[in-house]
Amino acid sequence: MQGGVTGSAPSRVALALLGLLLAPLTLRLLLGFELAGGFEPEDLRGLLSDLFASALAFTLLVPVGRLSRGLAALLLLPWVLLHYGNYELVRTLGAMATLPDAHYLGDATFVQGSATAVSRPFLLGGLALASLALGWLGLDRLRMRHAAAGAALALALLAISGLWPWSASLPMWRQADLVQRELGRLASAASRSGAPATGDPAAAMLEQVPDLAANLDGEPRFPLPGKPRNVLLVILESVSGAYLEQLLVEHWGRGEGSMPVLDSIAQRNLGYATFIGHQRRTNRGLYALLCGEIPNLLAGVPKMSSYAIDGTRRCLPEILGDAGYTTTYLQAAPLVFMLKDQFMPRIGFQQVHGDEWFAHAYARSTWGVDDRAFLEQSTRMITQLEAEERPWFLTLLTVGTHHPYVVPADFESEMPSDFMRTIAYLDRALEGFMERLEALGILDDTLVLFTSDESQGHQWGQQQIPIILSQNWGFLVALTPEQARGLVREPFAQMDLPLSILDYLGLEQEGRHLWGRSVFRSYAEPRSIFFANSNLQMTGVFDREGRLVVCLDDFARCQIRRPEGGRLFGGDHESLLLEGPEVQRLRELAVGSVRRRPKSVARLEIDLQATQHETVKGPIARLVHGGQFIDVAADEWIEVEIEVAVRPAAKQSPDGSGVLLFPILRTGGRGAIHQDEIVLEPGERLHLVYTYAPGRAVREVQSQLMARSPDGGTYELDFERARISLIRGAERPGRGVEVRRQEIDGG
Repeated sequence: MQGGVTGSAPSRVALALLGLLLAPLTLRLLLGFELAGGFEPEDLRGLLSDLFASALAFTLLVPVGRLSRGLAALLLLPWVLLHYGNYELVRTLGAMATLPDAHYLGDATFVQGSATAVSRPFLLGGLALASLALGWLGLDRLRMRHAAAGAALALALLAISGLWPWSASLPMWRQADLVQRELGRLASAASRSGAPATGDPAAAMLEQVPDLAANLDGEPRFPLPGKPRNVLLVILESVSGAYLEQLLVEHWGRGEGSMPVLDSIAQRNLGYATFIGHQRRTNRGLYALLCGEIPNLLAGVPKMSSYAIDGTRRCLPEILGDAGYTTTYLQAAPLVFMLKDQFMPRIGFQQVHGDEWFAHAYARSTWGVDDRAFLEQSTRMITQLEAEERPWFLTLLTVGTHHPYVVPADFESEMPSDFMRTIAYLDRALEGFMERLEALGILDDTLVLFTSDESQGHQWGQQQIPIILSQNWGFLVALTPEQARGLVREPFAQMDLPLSILDYLGLEQEGRHLWGRSVFRSYAEPRSIFFANSNLQMTGVFDREGRLVVCLDDFARCQIRRPEGGRLFGGDHESLLLEGPEVQRLRELAVGSVRRRPKSVARLEIDLQATQHETVKGPIARLVHGGQFIDVAADEWIEVEIEVAVRPAAKQSPDGSGVLLFPILRTGGRGAIHQDEIVLEPGERLHLVYTYAPGRAVREVQSQLMARSPDGGTYELDFERARISLIRGAERPGRGVEVRRQEIDGG
């Protein structure tokens, strides 16, 4: 007779279900209080989804428990990790995890080898132990009839949730368990896998969309100089308009901003109350800000990555370079991430520097230097440009406010989270930066623009639509030598910036191929502004009538709303009757925004290295390449090929132990589909080829290569080849990851 608890079968079933429900329910309640400040009736839909997922998992665990009670109980540990990982992601980004990511939460590497922070380790441990104990007690001596009962319960809950309408007023994490959400997305993707692509005809029509075409018919807000001026574009990572008090008051009628220095700069100059970020992620924001075009609103190869391969669009740096400007790009992070080492020179930046350019830091991570050190040393670059006696265009990108947040340990702040603490640090750094610009006299003949690549948004307030939209709430502050000032209420967007700069400089004829309007002009006629949030699987448009259309990516669930008083990012939103034409128009434009390769091109190759040589120094792993974020369709597969040799750096003895290489393939920025550890001694050459065929649509696949020298020495990596290929057909490999070649020669 099997040992275990002596309770009745119903009590054991209840214990097992409680063990499964404990983590999702506890974490849902915690998120509700942390982010939403309470609950609404619509939150019951999320609870129902947790019950469904737990009943489904129970159905699968019962037969496992009949074979091994201990194994069945241990399977509750990855279940807890799955939901806890989702809790961390929602808490940090406001977006749910994807199911492939959750399977690999044991992998601590995030993007550049940073450990994923566990904000509540005791809670995680407590949930794991409690769930394990409940599973051990509850999964004892259950029969297959109990599994059948669990399946019936899951089906009933699924039917009920199917009748419960989705609400655009609440974020997805409040309405669904990630297991049910991912199962639904997989089913939806499978049903559409055979449908023909419709993006190419729509993409060809985008140039004719009136709301996107270049428009300089507005009246200037002040006399535009129409002559060469220096241009300084300062892009502050993840900063939202919600952090400036002036903009909070405009959209919410009240509020205390978390960046008083930046808010003060805005109030003394030209501030823009409604500045829309088209997407999440840095590569999408940078593309819009520098190339005057909306990024992909749906899944696809990012336009920055596409441009690194075969870009032909004439972007702002190239236009200014042709007009006699010195063009420079400077960022705190490694350039190899997101292919910026290839993209930036290709669009016309004559000088491009990343983390290696900064010798000093108050704090440093694998992302780069802190914001104070970055802005201080950036003035050195400005001084160099001033000495050339030519007009210059300098773009700066900070990184401190990117997870895991780079800020000195001794910085004191009363902000409630690590992110907001770093925001406060950046704001204080801006004060010193402005003082240095004024002391150098830069503001006398330089157009200075402060904006952000993407918005982290906010998580306060009762109206959920504004909270969701806050992740598209960017900001723009313009400092002009003419000392123009005021608050601009007319909506603008990231794609408008290149045309605006050319308009200000008198080079508007060179930007007729760009999209958008000039932020330095006022327009009598409104327009539609399109945006999306791939983290939340949301696409939207703020249309000419002041209405808001918000859809999930499948466009089957949409709502049309009217922001009160035109306050897109705040206040109440009145629900309107759903109308087909608006949704169809949004769908066509969103699909058309994705730049697809021709059907005749079966293989798309992306070089992962801009240079053939990379230096590896010290025992801390550094990123050699990563961040391509390629979306793979169900009929496509990935091939990664790396051929690299290692040698000691000059003036170093060749007797060192060499380099540790960590080739990694990821999905969604987190989930490690494949990773390895390879020792490459001096004089040796590695030739690595592996494939990944998911057999279904997978978002944001990226190839990463990390490297470190265990002996602390300095080594050179000499690349013969480093590329990732997206392939359609052509001797499709078996499903999953397959290492086709891993050879080490020489030594």
